[in-house]
Amino acid sequence: MRKTLAAASVGLVALVAPLAPSQAANWIIDSKDVIDFGLGTGSVGPIDISTLAGNTDGPSVTITPPGSLNITTKDIPNLDRSELLETDSGTINKVIGTSAAPTGEVNNEGLRFDFDETIFLTQLTVAHLYPAGEHDDANGEVGVFEITRANNTVDTFFLRPDSETTASLYSSLSFTVADLVPLVTVVNLQEAIDGKNDATDGPNDVVIEKASEQGPGNQGGVWQILGDNIFGDFVSLVIRGLDQDNINGNTPDSDFSFVAAGGATAVVPLPAALPFLLTGLAGLALVSRRRKSGNAV
Repeated sequence: MRKTLAAASVGLVALVAPLAPSQAANWIIDSKDVIDFGLGTGSVGPIDISTLAGNTDGPSVTITPPGSLNITTKDIPNLDRSELLETDSGTINKVIGTSAAPTGEVNNEGLRFDFDETIFLTQLTVAHLYPAGEHDDANGEVGVFEITRANNTVDTFFLRPDSETTASLYSSLSFTVADLVPLVTVVNLQEAIDGKNDATDGPNDVVIEKASEQGPGNQGGVWQILGDNIFGDFVSLVIRGLDQDNINGNTPDSDFSFVAAGGATAVVPLPAALPFLLTGLAGLALVSRRRKSGNAV
């Protein structure tokens, strides 16, 4: 009887022990990685992230523009890759978007990232997203992130710059304090400078596409979203660029480009005391067998 209680107590301890997450593979992929992989027509991938410099493991990802569009590049001022939490050296001077006008940006058409396993993000960086009034808009531009879970449910999040150096991530287009995504920080890596770069954002405060056209040209507008698990676990990410003047329409003036994403593969946590649980169950089986043998005699 004592042996039975002892074995049962071991099994009970195992059952109530806290769950300990297994080790996940940390990884990062940026626009330079994608460009180096080769920008052909249509989709790019699958890219085995574990083969990229600075990564020890990670999933595979396929990057796809919609319809007949291609993945193309757009310039930004040089960005040190170490600012993207990358471990290898070098700079980024081009980011990726689609071939829809203006090329190198993601507008209403979207740019899709499909992962071959469930992942989560701790860092997502985008560029060419500007605050209220640029591009002759009465209201500001909005970055849209559509997340597809493993169970095929879809959640949408919205990144809105509040000024040239501040932005917030929301779970609704209401843009209220209650809609702010918790436990997330948005950092400005390059100021969102428009063609005039003045303090009076509003209509006619136009972001020009090239420095040769007028003034200094559009500069940066690079935003990094940071968090332990920004959107929750998912298998697919679509990024879109819209503006508040035409949220549901095809807006050719909403700049938005992909810079980098990083995170880990999502794993199912196992009981920290799983070995003890198995030992306890084995002990119970052994005691039960002995008792049956004794009763048979």
